[in-house]
Amino acid sequence: GRPGDKLSSTEVTKILTAAKKYANTVRIYSASGEINKAYSIANKKKLKVIGTAWISGDPDADKKEMDALIKLCNKGYVSVACVGSEAILRGDVTINEIVEDMNYVRGKLKDKSIPVTTADSCNFFMESSYLRDSCDIIFPNYYPFWNGIKITEASKDFINAMDNLKKVCGEKEIIVSETGWPTMGDPVGQAKPGSKNAARYYKEIRAWSKE
Repeated sequence: GRPGDKLSSTEVTKILTAAKKYANTVRIYSASGEINKAYSIANKKKLKVIGTAWISGDPDADKKEMDALIKLCNKGYVSVACVGSEAILRGDVTINEIVEDMNYVRGKLKDKSIPVTTADSCNFFMESSYLRDSCDIIFPNYYPFWNGIKITEASKDFINAMDNLKKVCGEKEIIVSETGWPTMGDPVGQAKPGSKNAARYYKEIRAWSKE
C-alpha cells in the first residue's frame, strides 16, 4: 500500500505471522488510529507487545495516544508501555514533560507490574538521573552510524555505550530500543552506508545480544 492507506486486519495478521517466525515480541510505534488493531491481533498470535504512545508535543494528540495505550494495557495486550519515541531528541517535549506523561500513564494502569518507559537517545539516559529514575526500564536508542564511526569500530562503539550506560543504571534493566545501520544514503564522517556494512553490523550486534 501507500502511506496513509487504511491498514487491513488481513495485512496486519500477515505481517505479525511472518514476524513470529523470528521473534516472540513485537514493537508498535503508536496506539491510536489504524495501528490500534495490531495489538489485539498480536495478542491472539501470543506475541508480547512493546506498545507506544506517540508523543509529538501536541497536547490533544498526545493525550489521545496515551489514553489509547492505557486502554490497550488494561486489556492485557501490552507487556511494556513506552511513552514517546525520541520525543526529547526531536525537541517535541522536555525531559520533565515526558516524565509527566509517563506518570500519567502509570497512574491509570490496572496492572502495576507493566513497566513504563520512554525510548530516546542513549545520551539522555546517561546525562539525566531524573529520566533514569522515572523509567521502570531503560530503553535507549544508539546508532554508531550517526556518530560517524567506521564500520570496523561500530559494534565496539555500541557495546562500549551500553557498558557505560549499565554503570550509571545499576541494577535497572536495559533493553535496547533501536540500533542499526543504513543500506543507502550519504556517509556521515567515516560511517558509510551499504548492504554489506549493514549485514556486518547486524551480525556483530546479534552475536553480542545472544552472548
